[in-house]
Amino acid sequence: MSFFIKAAALTMLIVSLTFSACGGGGDTGGGDTETPASTLFASKSPIAAGAICPAGGIRIDMGFDNNKNNVLDANEITKTEYVCNGEDGSDADVNPFVVHTNPIPTETDVELDTVISVVFNTAMDGTTITDSTFTVKDSAGAVVSGTINYSGIVAVFTPDQTLKINTKYTVNLLPSIKSASGKTMGYNHYTYFTGGKAAVIYKANGATGGTVPVDANRYNAGSTVNASANSGSLVKTGYSFSGWNTEEDCTGTPYAVGESINITTTSVILYAMWTTAYTVIYHANGGTGSLPTDSNLYIYGQDVTVKANIDLVNGELHFAGWNKKADGSGDNYAANAVFQMGNENVTLYAKWISGYTVTYNVGTGNTSGTVPVDGAYYSSGATVTVLGNTGDLAGALVGGVHASSGIKQRFIGWNTDSGATSALYTAGDTFNCTENITLYAIYTTGIDVLRKVGPAGGLIFYDKGSYSGSPSWRYLEAWKFDELNLWWWKADPTSTAGTLTAIGTGYVNTYTYMLGFEHGAAEVVRNATHGVYSGWFLPSKDELNLMYTNLKVPGVGDFGDSYYWSSSQSTDNSAWLQYFLNGNQGLGGKRDLRRVRAVRAF
Repeated sequence: MSFFIKAAALTMLIVSLTFSACGGGGDTGGGDTETPASTLFASKSPIAAGAICPAGGIRIDMGFDNNKNNVLDANEITKTEYVCNGEDGSDADVNPFVVHTNPIPTETDVELDTVISVVFNTAMDGTTITDSTFTVKDSAGAVVSGTINYSGIVAVFTPDQTLKINTKYTVNLLPSIKSASGKTMGYNHYTYFTGGKAAVIYKANGATGGTVPVDANRYNAGSTVNASANSGSLVKTGYSFSGWNTEEDCTGTPYAVGESINITTTSVILYAMWTTAYTVIYHANGGTGSLPTDSNLYIYGQDVTVKANIDLVNGELHFAGWNKKADGSGDNYAANAVFQMGNENVTLYAKWISGYTVTYNVGTGNTSGTVPVDGAYYSSGATVTVLGNTGDLAGALVGGVHASSGIKQRFIGWNTDSGATSALYTAGDTFNCTENITLYAIYTTGIDVLRKVGPAGGLIFYDKGSYSGSPSWRYLEAWKFDELNLWWWKADPTSTAGTLTAIGTGYVNTYTYMLGFEHGAAEVVRNATHGVYSGWFLPSKDELNLMYTNLKVPGVGDFGDSYYWSSSQSTDNSAWLQYFLNGNQGLGGKRDLRRVRAVRAF
């Protein structure tokens, strides 16, 4: 016999479970005989699921439909009745049968991490529910491997891998499965369901705090998805989060945050990866004040940036960075130094040393530039080598008739007396240190402008006394360094017609007669920007001589004892140059490689 029961009639069958009309069935095809119908008992009053029926229970016979599922006669049961075990309390020793399965029969779009559960009508002999009597197969007939657990009246099959996308699965329980009292089920129970789209599932994998990301999307095969960030702030004591892995023991495929994941045939389970983490602690090592703190966790090989001293002091001792050993015998680290984390926690001890210091001060009248820094500590009698004007220090504006020119007093050296007007030390000088020393910058004085600092930061080597010309100018300023490399005057020895040699003609020669890359010496200064100023040119023959006389001879301007080009042509094949070792002027072949110093007029 075969009956169907409407869903409405089943609503109240079981207190804690939804009763399925697909409870079990036998194979009716291929010449097999139909499995005998099962029997269901129901109570008219609520009872615990699987309990013995009280007096007045109703016996309901179960048949099978063409899909091999148990079916009930709707006329034999009402919505106020509940499934129970045994009839009228007098027959508890009945054949077991399946009351409910999850996923429910014929269900589609089942989540791929689903476990398969079966609820029986009575307590079962768990030893008879094995991977040979409780099987799951895919649509190709391949057996799905997994683990079976049984408790009470429920057997649970947990697949070893997530189910496949859009794949039909058949669940079969064999007749040999027994109840706790030894009765066999006596029929094959079949049910089936279809896996849906893939999910990406995140696992905390031992985290001690935080929550896993949740991806509510479902994906078809061939889709791609980016691995989530640690959005729920997962943490694990003593470890650092380092991404995700497809295996719990991290032997699978690792994925960094944001890395693309290809969806194949199953859902993807990603386990948080935890790497042993180490800390960096700062120790005052006898000092007092505020210690820097580093709250980061570092994994092996990760870069650690050393923090600066905040305000630690230690009497007369000087802070000299950090060291991995309290006695200073380990590795030294200055602020912002970087080292790679090893395989243990690191303590960085403040390093304290005795000794004298040399401090540089900008001096009186300073208007621009920075002082050099000597970070050394000197024992009594140790030799100190004086540093130079590495930060382009300049003094007060010259003033007087030159007040609007922007010309400043030039740095000339250092003195231990802040009120001195002459230098005691210049760069490279040495002295023996017997106490803490402060060296004050000393600048030129007076209202003359030769060898003073021009607006671009170069050196003034000519003042014609008033403004004239087009464009109007009064002063000539040489840049403080030679241009990089040596340059030819002209690549092809032909006439340029720039034969002007007088003071004030270098600009015309450079910007009128020496255009184009073939004029290498002129081209390099024409394209230069020094001290934010442009308009630089190659000096004429007479301007070059002024540069030699007013700068090189007094030892100002960092000139070499070399030949320098002027912008003045002599013949088709030659141009004027000057030898700065002795000041001699002469002719050089235009293809000769010589030094170049840029000049500007303002």
